[in-house]
Amino acid sequence: MYFWLYCGLFCSTSGYAVLLERLKRRYPKIEPDWTWAEVVGGTSIVLAAPALLEWYGLITTARQSREAHWLAFLIGGLPVIIWQVWRMSHRHQEIIKVAQEEANGNNGSKNTAPTVADQSSLVAGGKRRPRRRYDRPDGSSNVEDREGD
Repeated sequence: MYFWLYCGLFCSTSGYAVLLERLKRRYPKIEPDWTWAEVVGGTSIVLAAPALLEWYGLITTARQSREAHWLAFLIGGLPVIIWQVWRMSHRHQEIIKVAQEEANGNNGSKNTAPTVADQSSLVAGGKRRPRRRYDRPDGSSNVEDREGD
């Protein structure tokens, strides 16, 4: 029972990671406003496994309960960690690609007219805050602030 329950947990959290990836591609504005809902959903899935073990009476001691909860978080969290590492490496590859295009004199943008965000980049004292423009894989563009004055 334990083995199959934790296999189901691994598959459930893997499916949850895939679902979140698709939602983030379809609705890119859900981050960071809905991060709390993602965490609540993932934690609920993970905690369902030890709850089922306790419900069916397979856990009888506090030590077994602790071990079941730790194991559930390790097994259930692994797919989400792998997904986040994959997303991070994908973003880093995009940043490297944009940096190489900027170094070659090509900003990757077909429209070179300044945007409203570019025109409103003045900070106190009349200094211009540096900005970097990059294109997302879905074709939309984003203007990202760089830290500094």
